Amino acid sequence: MDDTRAHGTEVPGPRQLHAVTGGHHAPPVHYTCTDGIGVATLTSPQTRNALSPEVLEALDAACAVAVEEGAKVLVLTGAGRAFCAGGDLAGVNDALNGDAEAEIRVMVDRLHSVITMLRELPMPTVAAVNGLAVGAGVSLALAADVRVMAKSASFVTGYLAVGASPDGGASYHLARALGGPQALSSFLLNKRFTADDLLARGLVDAVVEDSELLSSASEVARGLGALSFPTVKAVRALVDAAAGNTLQAHLDEERAHFLSIAQTPQFSDAMAPFARRASAPA
Repeated sequence: MDDTRAHGTEVPGPRQLHAVTGGHHAPPVHYTCTDGIGVATLTSPQTRNALSPEVLEALDAACAVAVEEGAKVLVLTGAGRAFCAGGDLAGVNDALNGDAEAEIRVMVDRLHSVITMLRELPMPTVAAVNGLAVGAGVSLALAADVRVMAKSASFVTGYLAVGASPDGGASYHLARALGGPQALSSFLLNKRFTADDLLARGLVDAVVEDSELLSSASEVARGLGALSFPTVKAVRALVDAAAGNTLQAHLDEERAHFLSIAQTPQFSDAMAPFARRASAPA
């Protein structure tokens, strides 16, 4: 891919392809790439970017395009006043009138497939949280490697307000970040966390003025774009595995990743300036 060339791609779910190409419907996700920074925008503000099957399929497709075209970083954001209002409650309600267990299983599995895919992408990911994130929208933001948040944005756990338990990894990430007791109370009390709350708790990395969100997220992305993919994947894997490992097991995993990365050309290139300085005359 020519990283200096900007382009935009409307990324529909598979079933929407012909309709969107024909211009009859807005795409559920719009993907652009400029200078190696891919941006996938959820574009269903009328539903506050709820994660319908079509949106999840389109998000999956956008990630595939980012990988195929060689994006160095992927930024996720939402159009309108919400980042993502969570799951497709209308779809869940419809499922209750049919084979509820089978249909809801498909919905949850589709969400979990997208979350897993985001955690396995080769490039770093940034969530540019432009507004409200609820339920699975919180899960989506927490699946990214780095989060930049608009000052007016907030997280709401949301699940128990509709009688549901968490999905999408929300309980996993919040328990790790907040500790078990606070994570539990955040779900039971349906807590709303402001951007400043989340910054203080280490759940977001920067809070910026709403008008500066995308430019700030792009600046963060440019810095991340210099990182090698093998290193990004290794660090992500190590952090995700840490809580379940003994120290010795984790040391073994760290050694294995370090030895693997040390054999890559990216590692040699990164080490070269340090080697030159070390060998230079005093």
